[in-house]
Amino acid sequence: MSFDNFLDLALPMPRGAKSLEDLLDSFLQVEQLSDPYLCSKCNKYNKCRRKLDIWKAPKVLMVQLKRFKHGKLTNEKIKEKLRFPL
Repeated sequence: MSFDNFLDLALPMPRGAKSLEDLLDSFLQVEQLSDPYLCSKCNKYNKCRRKLDIWKAPKVLMVQLKRFKHGKLTNEKIKEKLRFPL
């Protein structure tokens, strides 16, 4: 198994998030995918879930905050402040 020396994360900012830890917790949750998956063994459609994990901290971690909420007619900047360790 190999690990990358750096990692670039683009983290969405859900309402109510107060810290970088809150954003990471939200990002690493199990996500239910909307499109069903066709199983090649049983030939049936199944519901799918996706989960990401960070097993080992990289030497360099770059975090991009997705601070814009895109609507059909407008774009809104999320202006909430976050706590993060230095």
